[in-house]
Amino acid sequence: MPIFGSYDVLTRFVRETTFGSIPSNPVWAWIDSGVQMMQPTESKSRMEIYSLDQRRDPRFSLYMERAFDYKIRYYPSNISFLTYGITSANTSISIEEYWNPQVGGTAQYYRFLGAQCNEEQITWNVGQPLQVDMTFVHKDVPALFPDTNIVAGATNAAEPTAQPFLFSDTFITLQSSGAIGYQNINILSATVTIRNKIDRRSGYSIGQDSVTALPLGRREVDVSITRMFEDLNQVAQWTATQGTPVQIKFPLGSSNTLTINNLKWDPIDLPKDVNRDILVYTFTGKAYEPTAGGASITLA
Repeated sequence: MPIFGSYDVLTRFVRETTFGSIPSNPVWAWIDSGVQMMQPTESKSRMEIYSLDQRRDPRFSLYMERAFDYKIRYYPSNISFLTYGITSANTSISIEEYWNPQVGGTAQYYRFLGAQCNEEQITWNVGQPLQVDMTFVHKDVPALFPDTNIVAGATNAAEPTAQPFLFSDTFITLQSSGAIGYQNINILSATVTIRNKIDRRSGYSIGQDSVTALPLGRREVDVSITRMFEDLNQVAQWTATQGTPVQIKFPLGSSNTLTINNLKWDPIDLPKDVNRDILVYTFTGKAYEPTAGGASITLA
């Protein structure tokens, strides 16, 4: 008996040379081997128009601007894709979902054009692989959506087989000109959220219902870490540096790092929890760049 609705799904991408266009003879690259979630959404703004003709309900319901978003969660084995939210935020990509039916049916290709990363969140947890959540804003979809044909001249890169990055590979390290001199910090969990603040509403043009450009706003980088302290002396050392910029390096596998060059902690809040017998606190802060032309974060 056929099993209906069962598909193998492959997600891949290609770097665009022209915004919102799949390049000629594209070489599709895998996002990564550990993709967990793909969530494309399409929405349209709607206006309800009433009429002074004794009607109590709308006479017209018009669809106007279209907005496209694409969320991806994956456990990376390299940094090639996550760069599109950090160092290549101005670069657009095309995303393709290849839906291959297991039993019968026709293969389908869902393609999303002109995608740029609006927000990226990287999460470290003890004993778990590095988790990356990226939200893309894209320009449009092709007129033929979905397509049953392969893009002319397209080739596919080899499937990645490396295991995802593990938190335990390398310590998170912190350096400061203040009282803290620790190198390897006993952090239980950490999150870096990078908001590129794409100003989609400024990208529309009268006469079109999808964006013609995706202007980037001013980047905002938030950091949150939860760590355990051995005694109150360590807590006092840590809290004494509030207001002093620190540099913190987060591992991306064993050979790459994400460095917050200038981080200042938010106002410190140390709640006392009777359910915890040890000193565990969460600290949040923001990255900034005090000199023109620099960068608050560095990917290496």
